[in-house]
Amino acid sequence: MNLHVVMVRISWPGQSGTVVPVGAFLTRQAADAYLASRHPVEGAEFYVETVPLSF
Repeated sequence: MNLHVVMVRISWPGQSGTVVPVGAFLTRQAADAYLASRHPVEGAEFYVETVPLSF
């Protein structure tokens, strides 16, 4: 089973930027739906990272 984590990279001029998680979803479809609902933000890049989930 995988966990699909929506990440955002925020960059400012002259800086490398900051990466933080903003949501975690059990399906890729739910993560993609969340991404589709986000409004573009200048300097922010949203993407999904898939990581293994073990119990």
